[in-house]
Amino acid sequence: MEYHHFMPERVESLADRLLSLGEPWRSRFLHVVANQATSWSWENGQTPTREEVVSWLGNAELYQRTKTLLDVWQGTQL
Repeated sequence: MEYHHFMPERVESLADRLLSLGEPWRSRFLHVVANQATSWSWENGQTPTREEVVSWLGNAELYQRTKTLLDVWQGTQL
């Protein structure tokens, strides 16, 4: 995954959207993001910290994939 940083305020906003989801969706989305960020080596029972999520979403490609997935799931982008 090529590494390019996105604007911090956008990254933090997306991280907050993920972290504010109700269960079981919060854990499911965080698990997908964690695995994509770590090349599928993330421990399934582990919950990433907000700092980890913000760091990972700083990658423009991961940010865009995550935002699109969340937007479509929440019905904000059709």
